[in-house]
Amino acid sequence: MIDKLDYTFSIKRIKKTTDTDYINAIKIYNDKIPYEIRTPSNEITMWLNNESKNNPFELFCFVLYFNNEVVGFAMETYIKRSKIMLGEYLSLKNEFEFETIIFAYIDLIRNYYKARNIDISFFVDEISYKDSGKNIDKESKLFKKMLCVQGYGEVEALHTTIPLGLNNFESSFTAKIYIKANDDINEISKDTYLQIIESIYYDYYVSWYKDFFTEIQFDKYKKKVDTFYNNICNELIKKINYM
Repeated sequence: MIDKLDYTFSIKRIKKTTDTDYINAIKIYNDKIPYEIRTPSNEITMWLNNESKNNPFELFCFVLYFNNEVVGFAMETYIKRSKIMLGEYLSLKNEFEFETIIFAYIDLIRNYYKARNIDISFFVDEISYKDSGKNIDKESKLFKKMLCVQGYGEVEALHTTIPLGLNNFESSFTAKIYIKANDDINEISKDTYLQIIESIYYDYYVSWYKDFFTEIQFDKYKKKVDTFYNNICNELIKKINYM
């Protein structure tokens, strides 16, 4: 008779993309994340292989394990200038898609940052707000619920997500920003919000695609980003509450 039964959740940050566990994890990511919000895995692999202190952002990609078996993939991006950690993807095999399990992996990732003394001002997530929040994908609905449970606040302003490349038109949509600060605050200034958006748009997305595009393609992409950012600047009120 078995009197004791243990389950082990663990994570490993990816350092080598030749790691078999990374290959298995990225397969789960490709299978689970919808096309319209999925960064091509070859681009993720390229940036992981070209990590540099001079990059304006740093990828944190993790293999997720259950009892030493690869069951998922997670990715967050640290934007250095604004010191924000942008939540991006957490994908699991179907049999592990439960809130309690997802929380367990999020806690492990947060503890990883604490153990390495990473200076984070805000944890930030973009959640789809298509058709005033009525037409969003399953993953966005789940994570919106989970962010609220974790104490994230919804910023009372809309913005447009930057398209994932030039041809994935569905990846650009109306979204809301959810923020969790280290301090107990219930509002952020216009300048702070704009710095967050600016760093996501330019330090991350524009920098990400610079090496993938021709000069003409890059100019076209950057002009689109400029338009999105200018629209946000023109629409913002003086103070933005989040609760």
